[in-house]
Amino acid sequence: MIGIGFLCHAENDNVNEMARQMADGFLAEGVDYRLIDTRQSGAGQELLDLIRETDGNCFLNCFNNVGLPTAGDSPVLDAINDAFIPVYSWYLDHPIINAPEFNIPVKNHIITQTSPLHVEFLEKYPIHDGRPLYTLPHAVNVSDNFSWDQEKTIPCLFVGTIGAHPDEQRNQWAGQYGERVAENLNRMVELYLGGLPGGLENYLLKGLDQQEKERLDWPLLRSYAIVLDRYLRDRMKLIMAQLCLDVGGLVAGPGFDALLSAGTADQFPGAVPADQVPALVHQSRLMMSPQPEYYQSHERFFFAAAGSAVPITGQQDYPAQWLDQGVVKVDYRDPSGNRDRLMAALQDEDLLAQKALDAYSAVRERHQYQNRALEILRHLAEVSH
Repeated sequence: MIGIGFLCHAENDNVNEMARQMADGFLAEGVDYRLIDTRQSGAGQELLDLIRETDGNCFLNCFNNVGLPTAGDSPVLDAINDAFIPVYSWYLDHPIINAPEFNIPVKNHIITQTSPLHVEFLEKYPIHDGRPLYTLPHAVNVSDNFSWDQEKTIPCLFVGTIGAHPDEQRNQWAGQYGERVAENLNRMVELYLGGLPGGLENYLLKGLDQQEKERLDWPLLRSYAIVLDRYLRDRMKLIMAQLCLDVGGLVAGPGFDALLSAGTADQFPGAVPADQVPALVHQSRLMMSPQPEYYQSHERFFFAAAGSAVPITGQQDYPAQWLDQGVVKVDYRDPSGNRDRLMAALQDEDLLAQKALDAYSAVRERHQYQNRALEILRHLAEVSH
């Protein structure tokens, strides 16, 4: 059986790098795995030709729905469904945000979430309409040996991008969406900051005063989720980038120097090409992975561990479990004590080195794309029976 993955237009090439590493994982398992570049004009025909060449003896593997046709009258979609080809979609966002993509007219559609909490959500609210459902966290391929020595000259590293300043986003809500929507969004933010447990859906339902047993308006919830999620992500990025500066680290990414207070010019290298980031990670002792707690998984903390840096996470449980406690936790909601936490970690060299080794070993043993390829093949076998 041939596996088919996809490249796409992606900011900083992150998703494409994941797709390439996934291809390497399948190839390491002896799977004939091809990548189709959807940025090329003939990508659809290339996929159709490959399906016909294999006589349908293949599977499609994509992040979100990258590479899949959305129109019901597509000849590619007809070929996929006529051969009952399994389509393995690995969704990276919250299910409320990805919900419309679940409904692509594919007969043999397998849905995977990176966070166990998102699978729990779908089990409670089956908006995936009974499609096979699995959990599969992010991964990264490890190419270097563990290293913790005098080359670790960067105390902390942040790599990322950001939209408008979060405060600016919030101040514009009333003008963009109206006073009532802005009030609801602000109520949701305060619920998050106030420590309401649970996932993104909890802030949405409480903020809109909807009951779980009611018939929920998913398009309405999704419209709120997109705005709220963007705000909380950018808020987290700004807090963590500032924290990185405060402990003497580097903030790599465009525009942060205009949004953050303090910091020196040499702490802002600007946008760093993706192929140069691993070298920075290897020089770093700590690396930020800013994600709201309702996202348990992110490629950044696996990436940090693979580069012999200690990942910084929020208060989520799963990242620490996956990396054998080789993380340093901070508080995204109340950042007042975070600088002291990081400074204490940086001053305990032996403990930090052990955490880095634990995280690196966990990734090398269990969280490379070859591991994920094996799990996907197992899922495909389960669904075929």
